[in-house]
Amino acid sequence: MIFKQFDPNQDVVAGRTTRIASGFWPNGLTNWSQSAFVNDFWELTGSAGTPSPSYGTSIYDVRRTMYYINVYPATSYLKNSDPYFSIAYGNIAGDVGSGSFALETASIQASPTKAIYTQYKNMLLGTSDLDGMFTIKSGSTSVTASDIWVIDFSAYKMKDRVDEGLLELSFSGSTNSPTEYSFIDDSRYGTQTQAVYQLVAGTLSSPPSSPTYEGIGLFYPANGIVVLNADLLAKKIGFGKPNGYPNGIGIGSDGGPGTNGTWPYNPGLESNVSYSYNHQTLFESMHLCSDKLMNVRKSEYVPARHYFIRVMNREFNYSNNPTYVYDGTDGVHSKGMIRNIDFINDPKTYITTVGLYNDNNELVAVAKLSRPAVKSFDSELTIRVRLDF
Repeated sequence: MIFKQFDPNQDVVAGRTTRIASGFWPNGLTNWSQSAFVNDFWELTGSAGTPSPSYGTSIYDVRRTMYYINVYPATSYLKNSDPYFSIAYGNIAGDVGSGSFALETASIQASPTKAIYTQYKNMLLGTSDLDGMFTIKSGSTSVTASDIWVIDFSAYKMKDRVDEGLLELSFSGSTNSPTEYSFIDDSRYGTQTQAVYQLVAGTLSSPPSSPTYEGIGLFYPANGIVVLNADLLAKKIGFGKPNGYPNGIGIGSDGGPGTNGTWPYNPGLESNVSYSYNHQTLFESMHLCSDKLMNVRKSEYVPARHYFIRVMNREFNYSNNPTYVYDGTDGVHSKGMIRNIDFINDPKTYITTVGLYNDNNELVAVAKLSRPAVKSFDSELTIRVRLDF
């Protein structure tokens, strides 16, 4: 073996990260048909017709659909697999919706919509917003959202972030024309180093020349979260506030649209109409976009360490491969004599592999060159090896 010690001050560069981007959906795809989405609403409630507020053994079980529903790319991913994103509905005052029944046990009041709103407010706003509400740009001013829909991408699936500039969401309504609307983030119109972006109408294939801000929603790429202004979005895409079940949305046993009730249910846009099961309402709005693709790309930042193997002109010009020399058994050539006489004064080797060893001479990593690199007294090489952790 031929070893060479690394100079830690020159040959090893630590503390570097490498960004690896890929599609968010199965098989690394960046887009997925929204009509293929399914959720676990029916599976968890146990009834497609008249779900009960008591979802399981405990009404406070946050895994149950009182608080949110999990969404999967297709039925084949529903059983025993991780969800790709979740949908929740939140209301700052805890108004009924998303299964918010007046639940009280031992004088403990459960308010799922207020819990959802407060959770995301604390996570995304902290103390930066004095009124404690999500503020969204609308025209030259801004609006506050007292009720929100949240699309929360799985941290396990998205790795470190959801990439800005490559997000596209679509929703379907009933009373307005067109009945389908698509939204992208506004990172392409400004700097891409912000913590939060506004959602604007448009598609990735045909983005508007300039953004029109309508107070629709916010996108937090580092968190993988989209916050939608529920009231304004409902009015824009043309569906009201479903306030009954099964007279509201329909839900089938596969988590898709069913025959129990009609969709979209449009009692009007009166401000006093109460919400019910609103996370499911948003899911249906996305699911009914039969010709729309949801575009999402993720990024992972992988810590890396770089090793520079510097092969100087006087080093590694001879091989210790047994075939490089005679073994002395032919009775003509002495043992250790170089077989090719041209290599005596002008030796050449071909480097194909670099092995990294620890202080105990144990092989810990192997780097393969894409093709053999020739080495002689009149040439030098620098080989960079990157280890991702």
